[in-house]
Amino acid sequence: MARGSGSAFQDKRSGKLFAVVSVGVGAGAGKGARIAKHCPRARDLAEARERARVASELVKALRDAQRDTPALLETTVEECASAPFDKLEDVRAMVAALLGGRLPIANEEPASKGKPRARAGVTYGDVAKLWTSGDLRRRFPDIVEETGAKYAGDVRSKLDRFVLPVVRNVPIATFTLEHAQRVMARLPATLSKSSRKHVANFLRRVLTFAVYPLRLITANPIPAEFIPKAGRGRERNMLFVDEDRALLGCTANPIELRLLFGFQAREGMRREEACALEWRSVDLDRGWVYLDKNKTDAPRDWRLDAGVAEALARWRKLHPRARYVFGGASPVSTDHLAHTFRECLQRAGVNRPQLHEATRDRMAAGTHDLRGTFVTLAIAQGKGEGWIRRRTGHTTSNMIERYRRNADNLAEGEAAVLDPLWLALPELHVHVPADPHEAPAVSTADSSAPRTVSNGGAASSLAAIQNEERAENFGPFTSSGKRDSNSRPSAWEADALPTELFPRR
Repeated sequence: MARGSGSAFQDKRSGKLFAVVSVGVGAGAGKGARIAKHCPRARDLAEARERARVASELVKALRDAQRDTPALLETTVEECASAPFDKLEDVRAMVAALLGGRLPIANEEPASKGKPRARAGVTYGDVAKLWTSGDLRRRFPDIVEETGAKYAGDVRSKLDRFVLPVVRNVPIATFTLEHAQRVMARLPATLSKSSRKHVANFLRRVLTFAVYPLRLITANPIPAEFIPKAGRGRERNMLFVDEDRALLGCTANPIELRLLFGFQAREGMRREEACALEWRSVDLDRGWVYLDKNKTDAPRDWRLDAGVAEALARWRKLHPRARYVFGGASPVSTDHLAHTFRECLQRAGVNRPQLHEATRDRMAAGTHDLRGTFVTLAIAQGKGEGWIRRRTGHTTSNMIERYRRNADNLAEGEAAVLDPLWLALPELHVHVPADPHEAPAVSTADSSAPRTVSNGGAASSLAAIQNEERAENFGPFTSSGKRDSNSRPSAWEADALPTELFPRR
C-alpha cells in the first residue's frame, strides 16, 4: 500500500485528539472532502498523526481498488482512530482481506451512535470462515479463545456438513431464528442427541462472534434456549480388576500401550493429556505430576499413586532420552486408539460382550473408559470429590455422579483396588525368590499373573510386597517422600534385572 499522509489536531476546548484524512473525489465525496475522527486512545498528538497516516494509506488503497464507498471510507478511518495502537496492523489485515476477496463488504451504511455498522454484504459463511480459519483468533486474541486441533476439526466438520449448506449465503444482518430452525430440521434422524447439541452450539457461536467482537449485528437472533438438551446418552464401560490384570499382563500387546492404559486407569487423565505427557512434567523424585496445559485451561498437579510412580521410575531408566512418557520421541497418536484398545483386550482374553459390541444403549469400550474406571474405583474406595477432580479435571459434580451407580455396586463386595502398576506389567516386575541364594528370574510372558492386592490401598500393598520380596534396597522413596537416588539393588537383584535398568558403576 502507498504511504499515506493525513493530519491531526487537538480541540482547544475539550482537549480531544482527532485524526484527519482527506478522501478526495469518489463515491459521492466532494473534491477535497475530509473525514475527522476522535482518537480516544491516542496519548499525544504524534500518535494521532500516526493513526491518521495509517488511515490515509488504507483510504488510498480502497480508492485505487474502487471500493471507496463513503460508508466504507468512514468506517476505515474510524477503526484506525479508535483501535488500540498495537492493533493497527489488524485494521490493515481487515482491509487486505477485503481487497483480496476474503471478507466481502458491500452496501454499508455509516454507523450511528450506539449501533454497529450494518454490513449487508457479509454472509453467515464469511463469519464462519473467519472463525474456522483462525483469523478471528489472530485478530482478537483476548476475546476468541485458543482451541485444540480436535475441537477445531469438530467445529469445521459440523459446520461444513450440516450448517453451511443451508445458510452459507444468508446475509448476517438478516439472519433470523427461522434460518436456524431450518438447519436443525434438516439434520439426519440418526444423529445423536449430543451431536445435535454440538451443531446448535456451533451455529449459535458464529452469530455470537458477529455481535462481538465483529459488531456486525446488535443481538444474537438465536436464544440460549434454542440449544437442545443432550440427554444422558449411551452407557459407557469400565474395566473390572481382573480384566485390568489380564490386559496389563498380556505381553502380546506392546508394553508402551499397556503402560499407558494402566496409567490412565490409575490416574484418571484424559486420553489427550496422557498421550502427550512429557517427562519434564513428571517429578520422579517426589512422585508428582504437573498438567499446566489441558482441556479446561486450569493447571493441576497431584501426587501419583505409589505403584504408578515406581513403574514410571523403572520405565525412565529403560528410556532415559525419551521426551514423551509413553511415545518416546513423539506423542502417542490418538487416531483409532479406541479400536487399538479393544484389540489389546481381545488378545488378553478380555471378551466381555459389553466391551466390544456397540448398541443403541451402550458404547463399545474406548480409552475414555479407563478414566471412567478410575473415577468409579475412587468413589468405591471413598475418595472425596475434590481428590478425584484434582486428577481428572472434571469441572462439575454432575460429571462425577455419572459413575456413582457402578461404584455403589462395587462397594457391595467386588474388588475395588487395581494391582500396583509396576507389578501388573511383567517387564517391570522381577520375581524375587524367598531364598536369596536361589537364582532369581525376570518375568516372562509365561510367568504367573501378578499377585492380587488387598483393599488396604496401593501404597501399603506395594510396601508389603517389597518387604516380602526382600527388595528393601529397591524401594523408590525415603521416609521424607523423595526418591533415594543413591540406593542400589544388591548384586543378586541387579543380575536379575535388565542391564539398562540399573547400569553398573
